[in-house]
Amino acid sequence: MFRVIAQAVDAEGWRIIALMRLGAPVPSAVQNYLFGLTNIGIVTYSITTFIFSAPQVFLYSFLGATGRASLLDEGSSVLPAGFSVVAATVTAAIIALISWRVRALLVRLDRDASEICKSKPCEPSR
Repeated sequence: MFRVIAQAVDAEGWRIIALMRLGAPVPSAVQNYLFGLTNIGIVTYSITTFIFSAPQVFLYSFLGATGRASLLDEGSSVLPAGFSVVAATVTAAIIALISWRVRALLVRLDRDASEICKSKPCEPSR
C-alpha cells in the first residue's frame, strides 16, 4: 500500500509538496522525511518548498501581530477564522488528490494483474 501511495505522490510531484507546505497537516520534519522516501527531485522539492512556505511564514507573522494587538486591545480582526477555513480546505484538497491518485493506480494495477492472469494461470489473491 505504501508503494502505491509513494507512486501517487511521485506522479503529482510539486503539487503535493505545494499543498503540504501551504496546509501543513503534519509537521515539517515529518514531511521532509516522507518526501525523502519518494522520487521527487531535489530541485523541484527545494523551489516548491521555498515558494509555498512563504505564505505560512506571513501567516505566522500576521497571527503574532494580531495576538499582540489583541493583548494590547488595539482592535480585532476576523481574518484568523478565515485562515482556519483555508487550512481545512487545503488539507481536504491534499487528501482528495492523494486518494484520487492512489485509487487510479490501484485500478490500473488490478487491470494489469488481470491481463497477466489471462495470459497465464495465476494464484488467487488474498
